[in-house]
Amino acid sequence: MHWSQSVVSIHWLRAPSAEAAGPIFQKLPSFLAKTNYEEPLDNTAGPFQYGHDTALRSPVWRKERPHIQKAFNNHMAGYHQGRPSWMDPGFFPVKERVEQGMTRNNKDVAIVDVGGGMGHDMVELRNKQPGIPGRFILQDLPQVIEQISQPLKGIEAMAHDFYTEQPVKGGTTVKPFTLPLFKILT
Repeated sequence: MHWSQSVVSIHWLRAPSAEAAGPIFQKLPSFLAKTNYEEPLDNTAGPFQYGHDTALRSPVWRKERPHIQKAFNNHMAGYHQGRPSWMDPGFFPVKERVEQGMTRNNKDVAIVDVGGGMGHDMVELRNKQPGIPGRFILQDLPQVIEQISQPLKGIEAMAHDFYTEQPVKGGTTVKPFTLPLFKILT
């Protein structure tokens, strides 16, 4: 078996992806050794900050670099295309889990997608599970929400920093990223 380029490897080897992720992964071994392989408890003193020599959290750092923010949004939007999804019928009982505790009132909050980018997962969920009643709320930083170019049918887009208190009460919360990788990259 040998390595060959793919759409993903070509994308990640180009700036701005390499500009964003490269320093983190290059300095990750020394960061881990320096911290005795302990999980960072401060979200302004993790591998991202060490790699980029900054105290900024990654969303703030990306906001100052619109080309990187755009590349990040595009990556997140296409991340699981062509792969089975947790919301595919028969894969996970999404409808049943979301409806638990709901009054089946369309004013109830059904689901809040925290850090949901430009709404790709919420649109897919609405299309694959159209019978789920209630409000679907998409949350991300203002600079991400502002990039949504067309209305998302049946989805409320809300600017929100997920490091602050959640303004929406009730509903099911979804964080569609892998938590360990998220901790490294933020």
